[in-house]
This record gives sequence, structure tokens and C-alpha cells, in this order.
Amino acid sequence: MRITDIKPNPNNPRIIKDDKFKKLVKSIKDFPQMLELRPIVIDENNVVLGGNMRLKACIEAGLTDVPSLKSTLSKNFRLLFCKCKRRHDRDNQRRRDRITQRAAG
Repeated sequence: MRITDIKPNPNNPRIIKDDKFKKLVKSIKDFPQMLELRPIVIDENNVVLGGNMRLKACIEAGLTDVPSLKSTLSKNFRLLFCKCKRRHDRDNQRRRDRITQRAAG
């Protein structure tokens, strides 16, 4: 799908820091096939449900087309999907923080 046809989700709670964002941009440039494995999930209005940071990184990487998956979920299920994704992201961040703390001593 044309990257210009996809709209970032204004309610996206997830933001990654500069260093991690640069790594994401680099990984997309080095291995764009990864996007086939994790397409950007959009609703019927082309608003991102999952993959806001990947979309931003793809734009930064200069891509003009990206793999996307149009959701056919109802509004209630889309809200649940976003809520579960946020919880999953938060749990993963906590796990990474604990690992970093243990490694630091």
C-alpha cells in the first residue's frame, strides 16, 4: 500500500526513544522483508491499529510502499486489539527493564 495512504493513529500511546528509533529505521533499510512478516495493521479508514512506529520509521527510511493488513474487526474488537497490544508492549518493556537492571548489577 502507498505509505501516503496510511494515517498514523492520533491515539498512539507508544513512542520509542531516538536511539531505538534509529535502530528501527536501520533495520528496515537493511531488512525490508521483515515488514512482510509484520505488516502495518490498519482499519477501514487506513488508520494504523498496530505499527505506528514502524510506519514512522518506514517514512524516515524513504519507503513509498509498505505491507499492510486491513482489519475487518468490529469497532469493539479493534479497541480490544489496541488495548491488548499496549499491554503487550508495556509488559515487554518491563521485562527488558528488569533484564537491564539485573545486568547492571
